[in-house]
Amino acid sequence: MISEWTKAALAVRKAAGVKLGRPKGTQFATPEGRAKTIEVRQAKADAHAQLVARELENLARKGIVSANAAAKALNEQGVRTPRGGKWAARSVCCLGPIRNAAIGRMWVVE
Repeated sequence: MISEWTKAALAVRKAAGVKLGRPKGTQFATPEGRAKTIEVRQAKADAHAQLVARELENLARKGIVSANAAAKALNEQGVRTPRGGKWAARSVCCLGPIRNAAIGRMWVVE
């Protein structure tokens, strides 16, 4: 019964010239729109990476050299991962080019 009502209502809207549905993904965006979206996302990612790098350098100066301790400190300070989650030791190790300034090597899980 509800499906009949829905189909009838959609048929009326379609007959009135309303475009039904919602485009999904970037295939419907213009090249300029995609370029702008990429630019904005990259700027946000760069800003977050700089914040995390500064925090890790501060932690290294305080003598925090293990990934577990760094993850705990970042969580206590309210610094979130790029996707908004909490830090884990593995997340700190996966930062790659961000090095521990105090010990001059990558973070290690201890």
